Amino acid sequence: MSSISTRGRQLREVPASGAHTPRSILARLDRINVWSMPFIFVGIIGTGFMFAFYDVFDINVSFIQSCVALKPGCTPANAVSTLRVPVVLNLAGYVIGALALAPLSDRFGRRNMLLFTMLLTGLGSLYNALAPDYTQFVIARVITGIGVGADLAIVNTYVGEVAPRRNRARWISVIFIMSSLGALLGIWLGLFLTTPPAPCPHGLSFAQAGPGFESGWRWMYGIGALLAAIGIALRLELPESARWLIGQGRLDEADRVVSDMEVAAAKHGPLAPVDEEIPVDRESPQSSLAFSALFRHRMYVRRVIQQLAVWFLAYVTVFGSRPASPRCSPR
Repeated sequence: MSSISTRGRQLREVPASGAHTPRSILARLDRINVWSMPFIFVGIIGTGFMFAFYDVFDINVSFIQSCVALKPGCTPANAVSTLRVPVVLNLAGYVIGALALAPLSDRFGRRNMLLFTMLLTGLGSLYNALAPDYTQFVIARVITGIGVGADLAIVNTYVGEVAPRRNRARWISVIFIMSSLGALLGIWLGLFLTTPPAPCPHGLSFAQAGPGFESGWRWMYGIGALLAAIGIALRLELPESARWLIGQGRLDEADRVVSDMEVAAAKHGPLAPVDEEIPVDRESPQSSLAFSALFRHRMYVRRVIQQLAVWFLAYVTVFGSRPASPRCSPR
């Protein structure tokens, strides 16, 4: 039995029923230059982005109603100042999920962890819907944040491993469009379910909140749990990452996944010849690297700073618009 390593991970060349080896499967995978999975998988993979932004705008729009219902002394006038606690702890959950849960996909598989993180977000949202008091509401926000943070990290890893290597960033951008759908759904459902009827621009004339319907915020989180359940059912159709399977020595399974991708890619035109001279890293493989390794290389430092800036500005934009929402809330 021999072994090679690629990207710092050991690939075990184990005997299999066919003639495939880690090197040959990687060569076949890398020659595919088009999206080689059903296009509906773009939406299925992106359910994590959709849920994340639905969740962000869910709490933004519905928080006044939930705060008044759960926290003694909370009124529409002071609810905005109370929002900072569940928001900050929810975002802290993102960090915990990305740093603690996402790396487990190296051990248990991308697909399995994508199912687990969606389950966790759904349970967190359901906990929010049923929360009997403000403390448990905040705890539920942390649970949801952990699931969302891990899911977003694993989605990017999964797409990076299944998308054509020459335009991976393009497909990540396409999948990110799902976040816009989640934001749109969260905003309009929130206005419909948690604000009283009011003429534009102060609200929606057909909004439902009022003395006879004060639990719209629970419906919002319940719908979030339903979205997560749908996401789990859809993600069951996703194949495991062939690159992860190769790293685990599961060559027969990796061969089947790549064969299916080749069939799909061939519908777009002839496949390129298999390049047997794929680059192989001959350095000693490492099972894991410390996060501090990101700051030892100038290229990665620049990328970390760039990503921090982008996401910081994104969330400042999202939560900075919060003070305008009391105009559409019950008084």
